[in-house]
Amino acid sequence: MTTVYPSRTATAMQEKVHEQEGQTYDASRWITPETVVSTVLHVLDLPADATIPDVTVRPVVPRPSR
Repeated sequence: MTTVYPSRTATAMQEKVHEQEGQTYDASRWITPETVVSTVLHVLDLPADATIPDVTVRPVVPRPSR
């Protein structure tokens, strides 16, 4: 069994959430649905003698320069 914890993912749902939060939506700041799928497929493709119990998937967002 593996639990996957995806961060905010660039979807129409997140666009709506940002709208409700009064925030600007920038899809480039979030992971793509394809990234989540790729991660899940990686876990499913593991050999039978291995397991990854937890996976957290977060976007790589550049930090603002000072």
